[in-house]
Amino acid sequence: MTDASPTSEQPGADAAGADAGASGPKLYAELGFRDRMLRAAGIAFTLYHLAAVLAGGAIPQVKKVFEPVLGFYSEGLRMTNSWGMFGKPPNTTHVTIEVDTKEGRGLVVSTTKGQGRSPFERVRDTRIRKIQAKLSDEGDRNRFGQAYLDYFCRHPPPGHTEVRVVRATNVLHELRDDDGNVTRAASTRVLFTRRCAGNAPYKSWLPRPPATGRPPPAAPGAEGEL
Repeated sequence: MTDASPTSEQPGADAAGADAGASGPKLYAELGFRDRMLRAAGIAFTLYHLAAVLAGGAIPQVKKVFEPVLGFYSEGLRMTNSWGMFGKPPNTTHVTIEVDTKEGRGLVVSTTKGQGRSPFERVRDTRIRKIQAKLSDEGDRNRFGQAYLDYFCRHPPPGHTEVRVVRATNVLHELRDDDGNVTRAASTRVLFTRRCAGNAPYKSWLPRPPATGRPPPAAPGAEGEL
């Protein structure tokens, strides 16, 4: 028996290592002309796209400088997304509840605005603020709007004894486009009003239920009269 010599497998191992090295990553200088051009084009496109994204989210003065180079790609072809939403003022609306009492008028007792609230209050009031925000939709107002305002009829704010009128007010914020042009001016409008009257104001807006009892008896001698 003859043992296999370690040196007998050396050429095969070297050849396999050479093949593995040939198929692995290469430095840019080791690439052929075609591969160098493809890699350079990919790097150039990535840098161009990154510059277009960054410039697209900048202020109008900065965007104007790069517009001759990046304008067609970012604005014409719409190949980038604007990051301006991170730097713009809020573009949503708020719904506030105001009451007129015997002691004062226009008292804000509830708002969907989250500023000025503690983290605990933000979490606790998330659901009710979402419901109140739906009052800006006409369909939701018709479904539960009057019942929602009725709660404030029956619960005067601290220091007040009688609520006379409750209003739901929509606060519209100013809107601007990416160029800074005002597309909607800030304004306030009253969505609907609830007047609190009587001992049971929460029932005053409901339609009368249909009669379920027997009709009252006719007056004597009424039968047969035309």
